[in-house]
Amino acid sequence: MSRVSIRCVDTASELATLAAGWNAVLAKSRTRNPFLTFEWMSTWWDVFGADDELSVLVAEEEGQILGIAPLYMETVRHGPGIKIPQLSLLGDKTVGSDFLDLIVVEGREGDVVPAMLSHLCDRPRWRRLSLRNVAEGAVCRDLLEKRPRGSALRFCSCVAFRCPYVRLPGSMAEFLATPDSTYKHSARRRLRRLSRRPDFECCLALPEGEIAAGVNDMVALHQERWHSMGMPSVFDSERLRVFYRQVAPRMQQRGWLELTVMKLEGAAIAALFGLVYEGTYYCLVNACGIKGFAVKAGNALMFQRIESFIGRGMEINFLRGEHTYKYQWGAVDRRTMNLCAWRGVEGWIAPSVLPTARGAARGIKRILTRRRHEPTRRLRRAPGVDS
Repeated sequence: MSRVSIRCVDTASELATLAAGWNAVLAKSRTRNPFLTFEWMSTWWDVFGADDELSVLVAEEEGQILGIAPLYMETVRHGPGIKIPQLSLLGDKTVGSDFLDLIVVEGREGDVVPAMLSHLCDRPRWRRLSLRNVAEGAVCRDLLEKRPRGSALRFCSCVAFRCPYVRLPGSMAEFLATPDSTYKHSARRRLRRLSRRPDFECCLALPEGEIAAGVNDMVALHQERWHSMGMPSVFDSERLRVFYRQVAPRMQQRGWLELTVMKLEGAAIAALFGLVYEGTYYCLVNACGIKGFAVKAGNALMFQRIESFIGRGMEINFLRGEHTYKYQWGAVDRRTMNLCAWRGVEGWIAPSVLPTARGAARGIKRILTRRRHEPTRRLRRAPGVDS
C-alpha cells in the first residue's frame, strides 16, 4: 500500500529548498520541458508573485520526492463584488510558458495524483482550479478526469493555443525539399547575402559575459519594430523585462539558453531567444528591428539556427501562435489546453455565466459595428476597385 504524503510549500525560503530535487523529479516525469524547470518557475514567482500566495504541493514517500504540483493562489476579480480564490500553475501568465503540467515521476501517477487531489479537496479556501496552457496528455488532466465519483468538483476543458513545431530531417537537402521550399531557399539566399558583408556578425549562442547585453538588444529591437507600427511591445512591461534579464543567466548556467544576435556595422538588427532542452529548441522571442526587417534578417537568422540543428535529431517548437511563417518552415500543430475545475456557486459563476454574457455582448457589438460600416465596405470592394 502506497504511503504518499503531501505537504504544502508556501514561502519563498521553502521553495528554495526544493532546488536540488525539483529538476531531478522533472527528468523522470512524463512532461518535460524548460518551462517546468525550477529556474524558470522560481524566477517567474520572484518577479510576478508579489500579489499572490505560493501554494506548491510536494508528494513524498519515505523522504523521497515523487511529485510536485507547482501551484499558487490568486484572487481573480469578475465584475463588481465577485472575487474568486483560484489555484493556478506557476509561470502561466505573461512570459509565454507552454506545455505546463504537474511534475510527477512517470509510473507513480496512480499513487501521487489521487493523494494530491485528496489534499486539494480538503483545503477549503479555493473555489476554482485554473490550469492554463497545459500539454494535451498532461498529468494534471488525470488529476481532474479521475476525480472520485460523486465529487463536488466540476471540470471542463478547451483548446488554449496551437503550437506549431517541425521535426528536422537528417540533411539540409531533405529540409529544403519540404514545403514551403521557396520560402526556405529565399531565407538561405538572404543569409548568404548578409554573411558576405564585411560588417556582418552573428554568434549562435552568446557567452555568459554577453548575455545581459544580448537581452537588452533583443528588448530594444522588439520595441523598435512594434512602436514603428504604432503598436505596443510586450516588452513595454517592466516586469517582463526584469523576468528575461533574471532568467537568461540562470538558464545559460544550466546550458539551456541559446541567445543569438545578428549585427551589421556593429549594431544589432535581429535576435532570437531560444531554449534547448532534451533535443528540442523552443523559440520564445524572435525580435527584428526596422533595419533588420528591411533585409529580412529575422528569416535569415532562423534559417541559420535551423541549419545548425540539422542532422542532430532536433525538433523546433515555435510555441503558441498560428503565424504564417511558422508553417512556411514546415511546421504542424500541437495543442495546449486550458483545464478548469470548480466547486461551489462562486467557482461556477466565473467560468460559465460571466464569459457567456461577455461573449454575447462582444458578438452584438461586432454585428452593430459591421452594419454601421457596411456601405463603406461595399464601396471599397466594388469590382475594379483595389481594396
